[in-house]
Amino acid sequence: VQYIPYTELIEESAGGSVIPTTFPRLNNRSRGGIFKGDSTIVLGSTNVGKTTVLTSMAVGWVKQGYRVIYYAIDSAQDEMWERLYVRAANKPLGEEYNYEDLQADVSTVMGENLNLILRFFPAASATPQDVFRDYYRVKAELESRTGDSSIDIVIIDYGDQLIPTRKYGEKRHELAAIFTDFAGFAQKEKIHVISATQANRAALGKDVMMLEHIAECYAKSHPAANVWGLCQTDVEYHATPYPRFRLAVLKSRRGPKNYLIPMLIRYETQLVFEDSELPLISIVRDGNRTKQNVVEEKAKTKAEAEKDLSAAVAKLSTRKEVGDET
Repeated sequence: VQYIPYTELIEESAGGSVIPTTFPRLNNRSRGGIFKGDSTIVLGSTNVGKTTVLTSMAVGWVKQGYRVIYYAIDSAQDEMWERLYVRAANKPLGEEYNYEDLQADVSTVMGENLNLILRFFPAASATPQDVFRDYYRVKAELESRTGDSSIDIVIIDYGDQLIPTRKYGEKRHELAAIFTDFAGFAQKEKIHVISATQANRAALGKDVMMLEHIAECYAKSHPAANVWGLCQTDVEYHATPYPRFRLAVLKSRRGPKNYLIPMLIRYETQLVFEDSELPLISIVRDGNRTKQNVVEEKAKTKAEAEKDLSAAVAKLSTRKEVGDET
């Protein structure tokens, strides 16, 4: 019997090692980041910043040397070029830009290896299969122009705006099928697929967003390896010097779930980063209510861990002795 080390098995089955996110504490609690062959859903209410988060992460990955295809299904071309440019060049939104100049500037900032590829489909005009066929066209063009057709991450912003490949009697089943297609495609191509999705009306005004707040169909979360919710109150939106939100890790196949990472977001430069001065917060369900508790982040030393274990064993021994006497 030949035993394959875990890290080698991951590389063999998923086509590569873990892809670190731009959020260090998320990486620390998810075995290093996101994995090829998996899919992720970013959940958020309207105007909370789903596209800003995806844009910030896309540019961050490209700067780390990964190749990203960004499918904009819900945004105009000039808007997306501007978002990517201000994030890459760290310049503010709102200035007057020429569309052609934006394209050239983004290419200049990102280099000549075509590591950030922006593609567009009008809302409700394409199926997941149309996106996948375009992906193969991009790969062929990359092979022709650079000799390297490898792709690491595909971002689809966002999946709810696609037309289902299969028709069912209810919309919720069609939406579930779209996100199942994303997960299957990620596994087939050994890439990571990320898509945003809308939160439902019940999420409005909620301090913490949970899986049941996925709009239309809870089953969209079933095939995903990760689900991240963007939680933001009015107070956090108007915070100074930068607006805040909390990234809720609601599902994670490779690490703990139900905790919040405090984040800072600069909408004008499309930059999202962790607020490292604030602790992680655990989400505890108590019936229909959710409680938030501070997570102890400091790693215990070996001596501290052994001391805790000895105390636990002693406590169990005491309970057993009491039970024997009775």
